[in-house]
Amino acid sequence: MEGLKMSAMSELLDDLREDALQGKKIPPPGPAYEALSAICRLKPIGSEREHAIMLKVAARVAEYLAGLKGAEAAVRREVSEYLDALGVFIENYERERFPKAGKGVTGADILRHLMDELRLEQTDLRSEMGGQSVVSEILSGARKLNTRQMRALAERFHVSPSVFFDS
Repeated sequence: MEGLKMSAMSELLDDLREDALQGKKIPPPGPAYEALSAICRLKPIGSEREHAIMLKVAARVAEYLAGLKGAEAAVRREVSEYLDALGVFIENYERERFPKAGKGVTGADILRHLMDELRLEQTDLRSEMGGQSVVSEILSGARKLNTRQMRALAERFHVSPSVFFDS
């Protein structure tokens, strides 16, 4: 039976190489991505326990990524790609499990959450936001995030600027 499964897998791989990819190669993800995948395999989330684990992994990877200053561009890209893929699985699980979640969430709510997860103070975001007082005004709801701030925060946290749009 095992030989039959491998034979079918060989046929699938040959089909992908010849037909689906038409001889083109998609570059492999790289050693950083593969090392992360070996520790926490990317797959659909099937339980609350897996969800909690994936959230913890995503937070730690995002924290690591935020701390990379002069890191090699390839490592930064691979870690970002892994985090993006992990985020898709988390988002899919949450969308199925909590269909009404996310309604009425503001950019300030997302910012507050990221600051809590990464243990950041308002002063840590001075350069992205234009000063500590601006951060305070945004978090209190007295001011909305502008496009420049959304872009700067997206770059800092390695997310899409759209996560800071009010829903």
